[in-house]
Amino acid sequence: MRLRLIALVVVLLLIPLAIVSLPARLIPRLLPADQLLLSGLSGSLLQGQAARAILQTPAGPLHLGRVQWRVHPLSVLTLSPTVTLHSEWAQQRASLRASGRGDVLRLSDLDGSFSAGLVRQFVPLAVDGQVQLLFSELVLDAAGPLNAEGRVVWQNALWQSPGGGRPLGTYVAEITSTGERQLSGRVDTLSGPVLATGDLSLDANTYGVNMLVTGRNRNLEPALAQALSLLAAPENSGYRLRLSGELAPQR
Repeated sequence: MRLRLIALVVVLLLIPLAIVSLPARLIPRLLPADQLLLSGLSGSLLQGQAARAILQTPAGPLHLGRVQWRVHPLSVLTLSPTVTLHSEWAQQRASLRASGRGDVLRLSDLDGSFSAGLVRQFVPLAVDGQVQLLFSELVLDAAGPLNAEGRVVWQNALWQSPGGGRPLGTYVAEITSTGERQLSGRVDTLSGPVLATGDLSLDANTYGVNMLVTGRNRNLEPALAQALSLLAAPENSGYRLRLSGELAPQR
């Protein structure tokens, strides 16, 4: 009886490992085709790559480019699958470690970089530059972020005005958790002619922005000042930007 029990345990342990060792070309059959499109698959479910990946988002398709992955075998046995991912497409890249349990997704060692122009797919802002994400931890579920520890850097920021691109500077936002579903951020200027300092907050699905924007020489370019005046109030030769509201509910 004891030998049969041991044999059963061994079989139950081997089944998940056998599944992840299947060819990578089977992945499209396991994932919803309307959410993630993969082509040029090679390797296995355990370790492989896709020559091209496209993630469907509410704002349209998001190109991820070449994606490589490696599944940690022991995590499959504990029903908390963990995978190391790396993607690269033109100037856009990302590497991270992701694990899931139930509807909670935990990201760690997140290091990503993408063009700020990508933001225009989601928010109608005439901006450019390069955005870098550096998070030691980011925990999400279907309703949004649960916890986060990291920073967002906006390098060589540009404002696309009717007269052409206007350099703004380089900025950093330090993000930390103050409670479950409660995030706070501090924005500072690292370099550039336009200074921005202030605070960000996210409490459940309610966000808040409180920032002061001024010129390094206390004077903002007239075109930028005019654009800010539509959203912010004059203060100390600059503009105080206060925004708050609710994020769009998940459908």
